[in-house]
Amino acid sequence: MRSSRASGLSLLLITLSALSLLLIALAVESARADAPRWSWQRSRLFPGLSEASALAFDPKTERLAVGDEGGVWFAEGASGATRVLRRGPVRDLAFASDAGLYAATDRGLFYIDARGDVSRRSLGTGAGAVRRILVDSEFILVGTDGGAFFSTDGRRWAPLNAGLPRGAVDAFAVGPLPDGTDLWLIVEGAVYRATLRTGDGRYALGEVAPVSVAGAPGQRDAVDLAISIPGAEVAVLTRRGLMLYGGGSWENHRPGFPPG
Repeated sequence: MRSSRASGLSLLLITLSALSLLLIALAVESARADAPRWSWQRSRLFPGLSEASALAFDPKTERLAVGDEGGVWFAEGASGATRVLRRGPVRDLAFASDAGLYAATDRGLFYIDARGDVSRRSLGTGAGAVRRILVDSEFILVGTDGGAFFSTDGRRWAPLNAGLPRGAVDAFAVGPLPDGTDLWLIVEGAVYRATLRTGDGRYALGEVAPVSVAGAPGQRDAVDLAISIPGAEVAVLTRRGLMLYGGGSWENHRPGFPPG
């Protein structure tokens, strides 16, 4: 059983890594000549928020979801937020195409439909705490303490274990390929890459290859990744910094943030 201190550290790392990638993306965009100027202000929609840990926004409904230690809050427009889930701590949130929301928590995976009704989704034995959610147009991936799980409908789940090592899955990133989906994962701090093919509600995972980040085999300090950073095939956030991969080599990227 993980201690509360270890769980809190893991939650903090996930939150900081997600925030870091967001800031990096904003920094890259703001460097362009035609980029807008960003203006920040403190939101007063969540007066009861306790140690926020996850954020999701649905552009279709303009609904904002925020997770904290106690569960999930919903806010629509300028109205105040409403507590819709009282199970936590929350580690990740992701809206589905039907405007429902998936919540990854230490108590399992929960689904909140558009009306606000809550149901718990059973992933199977050995899943443990849910760490990360990725909702694609064709499938859903969930990372847990006990590995990764795959679903096409959010109800029936299969372990994504063909060729992957056992262990906690902290992050996913996917991109299109001519013959499937380019899948990147972080398992126990190490980066892996595979081709995911789907159809008829099932999946086939191609050869899983470990990725040596910055030419350092055996490093297990990756905490988040993304394939949407301009100018890079993949970006991997490690405890050493942000590593960008492109053209067959890695670069230690240091964004030029202002002091403070």
